[in-house]
Amino acid sequence: MTIIYSRLGEKADLTIRKKLSSSTGSWIVVSSDREISDYAARTDHAAVSSVEFEEKLYSALNSLNKDSIDDYITRPSVRQGGNPKKLSKKQKKKLRAI
Repeated sequence: MTIIYSRLGEKADLTIRKKLSSSTGSWIVVSSDREISDYAARTDHAAVSSVEFEEKLYSALNSLNKDSIDDYITRPSVRQGGNPKKLSKKQKKKLRAI
């Protein structure tokens, strides 16, 4: 996992966009900012919301059977339009990335 901070006086959104546009590798962007998520998808990177990332972390930790970890995360699931039996392109990209 790599955590990147923006420079003093530089907006984080700009730092993220620069990194994504100059990168030749694949990135998984963890952000609940829709603008950043959309930009990541447009530049062929995976975008995961902070809630989804948190759930994946808890799920991974729970699979290790750690007693000190809360074993519940309750988040309402919001489904947008489309065929409910098929995953969206964004969801497929997330699953491949994770």
